[in-house]
Amino acid sequence: MFQYPIPFQRVQEFEGKHFLKRRRVARAFFDPHRFHLQGELKISIMREWRIRECAQEVRTTRAAPSLDERPRVLHTLPMALYSYSLSLVSRLHDEAAWNDADRSAVSGHAQYLRDLQERGIVLLAGRTDAPNDATRGIVILESSSADEARKVMDADPAVLGGIMEATLAPFRLAVGSAGRIAADLANATADAGDLAVTATEAGADASCPLDPPPFIPPREKLPFPIGLLLDLAESRIGRRLLGLRALAWYPKALIGAGLLEAFVAHDDKKASRRLLALVRLRVSYLASCPFCIDMNGSGFSEAGVAEAELAALRGEASPVSVGTFSEAELAALDFTDSVCTTPVRVSEETAARLLSAVGPRGFAIIAATAAQVNFWARLFQGLGAPPSGLAAFPRKLALESYANPLRKRKEG
Repeated sequence: MFQYPIPFQRVQEFEGKHFLKRRRVARAFFDPHRFHLQGELKISIMREWRIRECAQEVRTTRAAPSLDERPRVLHTLPMALYSYSLSLVSRLHDEAAWNDADRSAVSGHAQYLRDLQERGIVLLAGRTDAPNDATRGIVILESSSADEARKVMDADPAVLGGIMEATLAPFRLAVGSAGRIAADLANATADAGDLAVTATEAGADASCPLDPPPFIPPREKLPFPIGLLLDLAESRIGRRLLGLRALAWYPKALIGAGLLEAFVAHDDKKASRRLLALVRLRVSYLASCPFCIDMNGSGFSEAGVAEAELAALRGEASPVSVGTFSEAELAALDFTDSVCTTPVRVSEETAARLLSAVGPRGFAIIAATAAQVNFWARLFQGLGAPPSGLAAFPRKLALESYANPLRKRKEG
């Protein structure tokens, strides 16, 4: 089951029957710092977890680095990733040589990347940061094969227009190692001298590092197996879950919250993924919880939620006026508004309307989902947990508008 370049006697310890009983040994084995000190590690747990090819290095002369200094152990999904590097043709290195057709090709290139990102194909795109050089860039995308990736590259308006030369290269990337998309492509701007996408003021990591920390310090040393499970969760998403580490000062609460989250519904015949996503986002906005908005809004487009619908969920428009919500979704949103008031007031008409639309099972799922998000919202607001930075488009979610006005952000 395990393959790793470490002494044979340790292999026996881990493969033996005492593996789960030897807490100290097991804890050391799963320590991310020791992963890198020992070199390449390959491990498979319950089929889905796989950690491989940890490329970062640690200087072994340093003693016991803190968790923030330790390299991340990254969860790798079976994805085929490709990049194509772009270079501006030499004739256009002189700005005076640009014509309207060239500028139009660059504009089409930027729009093309935005469209691909919305469809979940492009993961990252940007130009070089080298001083006085805006002639090179890169696009990282997910594709099922090299041929499909090449079709995407060849269809780029900048390549079709002959203003950029492109080279395709396959590679593997662990989830979380690239971080968030380099720029908010939906709000990006491009001019004649830019290769791909210019980062906007609300770029990928502009907000997260500046958010104030939790009210209590995150707990670093956690008892087994809580520490192991939290390490694996953080490795999978590539983010530090400061709110959960703050809650870990009372491990029983962390375990209870984890069990609650483990059994919530995300898709059901009586409550679709989109409907539950709408409920989660609506509760997140009603509770003014930046962490919840970031978490529940990170995959809004994949769940089929449009930007106009996001505005309605924020209360900027009536859900009825948007015209895209189904009768069941309108009934669920109306019910959600009722259970999020203080004191809770759910009318007979509201309950009957939802019951008629989704049945008893759907009713129970929606009620539980609204309560679950309310729980997390008030818990993380109470702990002062900042957003984890999962949402690729914080501007679309209006995340800044829901920051706690009583707390000051760090100076950038």
